[in-house]
Amino acid sequence: MSAAQAKRKPKPGRQTRYAKALGGRAARPGKPAKPAPPRKPAAPAALQPAASPRRSPPQAALGAAAIPMGLLMNVLRDVFLDRYSLTRKGWRPREARAMGHGASAEPDFGGRPGLEALVGEVMALHGAYTSHEGEFLGAQNPIHHHAGGYQLYYLPRNLYRVLSVLERLPWKEPRPLGRVESWLLGKRQFRVLDLGCGSGAFSLAILAWLVQSGADPRKLPPGEIVLVDQSRPLLDLAEANVRCFAEVALPGWPLRLELRPEGAGRYLEQAQTSARFTLAGAAMMLNELGLVGSRHRARAPQIVRRIGQQAEPGGVLLFVEPGTRQGYLNLMPVRNQMEEFPILYPCPHHLACPMFAGTTRRWCHATVQLPPRFFFDEPLQSEGGLPLHMKELNLSALVMQAQAGGERGVPFAARTGSRVVSSVLPGRPPRADGQPVLLLCSPNGRLEERPLRETGPAGRGEWVGGTRFG
Repeated sequence: MSAAQAKRKPKPGRQTRYAKALGGRAARPGKPAKPAPPRKPAAPAALQPAASPRRSPPQAALGAAAIPMGLLMNVLRDVFLDRYSLTRKGWRPREARAMGHGASAEPDFGGRPGLEALVGEVMALHGAYTSHEGEFLGAQNPIHHHAGGYQLYYLPRNLYRVLSVLERLPWKEPRPLGRVESWLLGKRQFRVLDLGCGSGAFSLAILAWLVQSGADPRKLPPGEIVLVDQSRPLLDLAEANVRCFAEVALPGWPLRLELRPEGAGRYLEQAQTSARFTLAGAAMMLNELGLVGSRHRARAPQIVRRIGQQAEPGGVLLFVEPGTRQGYLNLMPVRNQMEEFPILYPCPHHLACPMFAGTTRRWCHATVQLPPRFFFDEPLQSEGGLPLHMKELNLSALVMQAQAGGERGVPFAARTGSRVVSSVLPGRPPRADGQPVLLLCSPNGRLEERPLRETGPAGRGEWVGGTRFG
């Protein structure tokens, strides 16, 4: 431990902020720590959507979607602590035991040493993600060696990306509960396909969306989630995360989980077209399919066609990727080869993407601002010394509806207006009158420049003119 770290060490008997938040106390010398009392899950009804999605430029995008964060934190913490224990060499796997949803044996992750070990895992993942441009396949995936860093830091962010996109779809019904009722009530089954599920961020986002809408689990149709991943350890972790969250957040809802230990490409090649899904998609997975580049050009159309066949008539295909150039490029083969399906997000038109070019210096993405005290960020930063202080996320996404004829069906409305794709036009100064220039993707399929005084405050990913959704 460094001198600076030792200086920050709390006095004996004093509660750290994180231990206090969890209801536990730091141990006095020679005395065992008091266990944290069981905590009641926060009521979903108290977690309502944020008041207004509009913010000032330049990073305004989607706004903060409401999430049942207390419930999710309990589940992610308990699942992790049931599978890993703190040793002198950091967090190491152990045999899973029966799950509990109240107090954990180590509610504060073993205090400062445990949090510092988790921060080391987060930074290892951060370095791998920022330096690696190819695919992470099999044992190469750094999540295998840093499961805690992913479970407590990156999984919540990927979950939040998916949930934010769901909040911004053009729902006909403005009420969150009305959206669920108009879409799912009356169906015989609510089937979800999670391709390349990892530890379950995509599926957890779908369940969190149901919870924050206030849906009554007794009125929902029976659920089935098919989890597909080539890594058996990640598949088992996803099963635990999804099952435990469903049990505590949607009690009494009949949910069946099916595990498919295979790559997403292999699953699509063998999938039966008769077994279709209400919602099919993935979070941070399309790079695994290799749809971009000459090496995979021959097989890309077949894979994309099989992706489109996974959704039932009127079903939804939802893909979320990092808000990087590569993330945008991963989505383009799906968009370009599914011209018959109406686009629900992000495009205001169904024509060729005007930002897609050979150089692709600009790409379509959005910015999501994170709510304060996001998941485990505060203890990781204040107690573990995490140097990352991200207050927003970038994402690229594509949502389509498997609807014949190219027209949106229930429960979605026609979208109007233009979408901001750049808060300030790259490579160009403001207008002579001093007004910043926004770059908009318009309903006619073209990029248009508009001064800020005509659009009002708007940031990347927001809509100007027409009907606002979400």
